[in-house]
Amino acid sequence: MLSAAGKVGDASRAVLNTIEEGDEAQDVLLGLAKSVANSSAALVVQAKKCAATIDDAPVREEIIASASQTALAASELVACAKVVAPTVRISFAMNFIAARTLLMCESQKSAD
Repeated sequence: MLSAAGKVGDASRAVLNTIEEGDEAQDVLLGLAKSVANSSAALVVQAKKCAATIDDAPVREEIIASASQTALAASELVACAKVVAPTVRISFAMNFIAARTLLMCESQKSAD
């Protein structure tokens, strides 16, 4: 599960580190956002496997719910990237993604 979470973080960092102007940059941004979503989906799979080994039902459900919330936030990131990518400049995109990432982290912390 930690490996899958690491992949989510790596993909998120890649989004922030490779934003460029132009159509190619939009494709890169969307591809990286999708990579975050795919990594989050892998995290859900690993979380379910991990949760299956836990006897305490509330803890098991919390693990699955937390991973699912992460995947939902990643899905929202993809949706936002699809809407915003064609219209943004580099600085705005970086600020937007950084703010969205902070919101995702705060949302996850409050869920814990």
